[in-house]
Amino acid sequence: MRAALAATLALLVLTAAPLLAEEWIVFVWETAGITLTLPRTWQAAPLAGDGPAVTISDNANLTIQLRVLESGDPAEALTADLPALDLVHFGFEAATLYGRAAWRAEAVTANRAYLGEGRAGYLPDDRIIVAVARWTGGTLPLDQVFAGLSLTQPILPAFAASVDAQ
Repeated sequence: MRAALAATLALLVLTAAPLLAEEWIVFVWETAGITLTLPRTWQAAPLAGDGPAVTISDNANLTIQLRVLESGDPAEALTADLPALDLVHFGFEAATLYGRAAWRAEAVTANRAYLGEGRAGYLPDDRIIVAVARWTGGTLPLDQVFAGLSLTQPILPAFAASVDAQ
């Protein structure tokens, strides 16, 4: 009985995995050292400007901009980036990002046609990431972005370097 259940489960996983893989794309953001796993319907492209920046769009009702800074104040960076998507925020609230203090702002566009959100905080390697998004509909796109974000180069704890040296 258990063997039959295990075989059925394995068959289900093997047939579902290719279907799930077709729903996602991987975008390697080389200048920031970040990899993003995004829904297949989204496109990502680098932006010109200060520091690494990328825009993500579904070419319909979603625009996201991400920027990475080497240093600075996350709240000031978020305040500076919200107008790039014509977003007016309702104030900041404390949040967490990768287990550290961060800022979040709910927003709308000036003409109220789009909902918006901004988040800013520290990446695990102490750089600052600023994300602003505007969209129509009921989705929360920044949740998907941060769930699919990983650093391209792993960050090892300090003791790992000393173990490798021995």
